[in-house]
Amino acid sequence: LIANRGEIALRIVRACMKQDYVRVREIMAELGFGGRKIDPGNIPLERIQTYFGLMLEPFLHDGPFDFGKWELHSPMRRLLLRHPDMLKATPPAELLMPARVMGGVKGLLTRFEIELNVHQMTKVVIEKRLGTVYG
Repeated sequence: LIANRGEIALRIVRACMKQDYVRVREIMAELGFGGRKIDPGNIPLERIQTYFGLMLEPFLHDGPFDFGKWELHSPMRRLLLRHPDMLKATPPAELLMPARVMGGVKGLLTRFEIELNVHQMTKVVIEKRLGTVYG
């Protein structure tokens, strides 16, 4: 496995930016999403797209993003109620820290009503750490 948590998260974001959900599913399997409870290869691509579209919305939206209007919990709850097997597709421990950091940053940006183009910022980071985003 990749030792750097940030790099793991960036690989998933890069694949989502490319709308390459086959690659996202491969990364999920490689990283052990779901442990032995579910094979990511059996998750339909449209469900993976919906799941990561919700989780990574600020990174996928190319323009100023208002974190105060980002509604994650209700749409995610609906997805999981509709497809309870997705509850088994838990992310590996390596992704818990980036997710917690993102939650804290969301809280700060919401509190101070800051809008950012996170997409463009993330593209720069991906290009520096992993190579091109779209190439």
